[in-house]
Amino acid sequence: MVLAMFVCLLPWTLWAQSVAVEGNVGRALEVDPYIKVPRRDMGSVGVAWRWHSWAKDTAGYVRSYNYPTIAAGLMMTDFSRVRVKQPDFMPDAEPSRLGTSWVAFVEFDWPVVRPTRNTSVSFALRNGVGRSTRTWHRENNPENELIGSHWSVYFAAAFYGAWQTGRWTLRMGPEFHHLSNGALSRPNKGVNSVGLGVSAAYCLTGERETVPADKGPLVPFDDKGLFLEFDWRTGLKTALGEWLVDKKDQAAGRPLTYGSYPLYVAYGLTAALMYRYDRRFASGVGLDLIHEPYLGRIEVQNPGRPRNVQKQSWGISARHTFYYKRMQLRVAAGPYLSRPFSHWADTDEEFGFYERIGLNYNLPWLNRALSVGYDIHAHKTKAYLTELSLSYRLPLGKRAR
Repeated sequence: MVLAMFVCLLPWTLWAQSVAVEGNVGRALEVDPYIKVPRRDMGSVGVAWRWHSWAKDTAGYVRSYNYPTIAAGLMMTDFSRVRVKQPDFMPDAEPSRLGTSWVAFVEFDWPVVRPTRNTSVSFALRNGVGRSTRTWHRENNPENELIGSHWSVYFAAAFYGAWQTGRWTLRMGPEFHHLSNGALSRPNKGVNSVGLGVSAAYCLTGERETVPADKGPLVPFDDKGLFLEFDWRTGLKTALGEWLVDKKDQAAGRPLTYGSYPLYVAYGLTAALMYRYDRRFASGVGLDLIHEPYLGRIEVQNPGRPRNVQKQSWGISARHTFYYKRMQLRVAAGPYLSRPFSHWADTDEEFGFYERIGLNYNLPWLNRALSVGYDIHAHKTKAYLTELSLSYRLPLGKRAR
């Protein structure tokens, strides 16, 4: 299987600096009290193409991140041994299955510590898309609420210990993997797994220096200081409320109320005060507004609800941004200051707290003040909205050097 993936994507191999074969042995996690995973064993195999940081790189980000590695790859994750059971839903039915997921991903591997020139301890993040072969089906696979659609968003985080000898680099460490459809379809619990990952990479361009012997001068960073950041977001989601009503109908043997779950559109605006204190990092606080025009029609499946539920929610969030050249990884979390809807919602995803994680890309116009990206707006790690964003950055005062 790995050989077939390697042959199909041979052009990438000719372009990359290293090619790696990797594998993982792990276990699926239970995500809800009412969903049991009696069989959890899973594993994955894959190939990745890596591009290293070289001494000739003059961007300050490369040295600031201790000479990171960028990778792109393809992975096959085997969930065929995993079983999912809901004892209170369909107690007499056979446990549902998860099948196999194919994932295309990109990876950023940051060597946080280098004990020696040929060893490192790194933190790696992955993002990509997955295609699953066996998903939820109302009749044939009704208890698999973990993978609700064929297409999913993929995220992974890992710590690795690496050792280089000659052209070879061996890597091993604990990994966390997540596949979810981002609330773009129902059901949307997502499948989480943890395991031990190993890989062996071969450098195609000769024995490389893990850390260049001549690092050269550190590029000065002259963009420290406060700035305002404004985000406009358009979000898409399906309704958990509709899904729960149909699930109760099915359990009771009644005709379904909805039967299908269309996409709904939400809008968001954020104003944040941020401080850029390092080439790699900025932190601050943001005020978030979310407008959901559909609230009251679909999400509130409570007969005692008022006729007109407020459609705006306000929140305040702590924000942090990681920068690497034109890319940004943004994370935010905080409480809702006002969300009357949560008092009437008959769902299991209203906790009074929200999180957001996403990627942005700086556009070359207006002195790189504009960026576009996407993020996942979540409630207690469960995706609530998948959002597309447009951001504008406004520096305040003279930039520190």
